[in-house]
Amino acid sequence: MTKYRTKTFDKAKVNEIANVFKSFNVKDIILDGIRIKNIEELREHFDMEAILFYFASGYLLSWFEKYYYEVEADKVSQLCDNDQNLQEKLCEIVGVAPAIFVEEVILRNQQTE
Repeated sequence: MTKYRTKTFDKAKVNEIANVFKSFNVKDIILDGIRIKNIEELREHFDMEAILFYFASGYLLSWFEKYYYEVEADKVSQLCDNDQNLQEKLCEIVGVAPAIFVEEVILRNQQTE
């Protein structure tokens, strides 16, 4: 498997952003400005950084439960923030090929340089 860039969580920042979401009563996942309503849309607009935020804030698990993706919800509930293979496991749960994520990371790294 391909190695992923490790992303650490700043719990205070995640909690701060999650509180803003709650104040606006946002209960869905929003990627690319689109309210995601099924797993196909989640795969199409997949963004690892956003997915990591939604995971850390608990919104990803809530979303899977809301739309009755019980198998995925069970798998997400078993993950923890400091899991070394968290990004890889999230890709597997969502059903996104890890190669897509690697290409995205390379492109973003090139843009920042």
